[in-house]
Amino acid sequence: MTGDGMMFPKEKRRKRRRKSPESVMVKGRKRLWSIFTADMDRCMYTGAAGVERHHVFCHTSEERVRCEEYGFIAPLRPDLHPNGARAGKHAAQVDKDLKRRCREYYLKNYGSEEEFGREFYYVS
Repeated sequence: MTGDGMMFPKEKRRKRRRKSPESVMVKGRKRLWSIFTADMDRCMYTGAAGVERHHVFCHTSEERVRCEEYGFIAPLRPDLHPNGARAGKHAAQVDKDLKRRCREYYLKNYGSEEEFGREFYYVS
């Protein structure tokens, strides 16, 4: 018997942390990119600082991951962020515009209307 009262002690194992690739992580945070703008720290419509990053399609966690892969993320002022707590009167128009632009970009660069519908569960 060992000192801790166990006949067959278990090995001490440390859990391995999954590391993200360097291109995705910056100072421990995800680096998000957008097809709309290179400056993710300013609103793409107004140029204002202090933005919230909006995943254009976010009904499921899979859609959020796909938005990050395809760059369907928009830096928006809090009152323009459609899913934000402080969404203003123009947030719905902004959301429609972003979804339309993402759909056009996808069709031009990646695939067909059917593939887009399967990936993002979106009906135009």
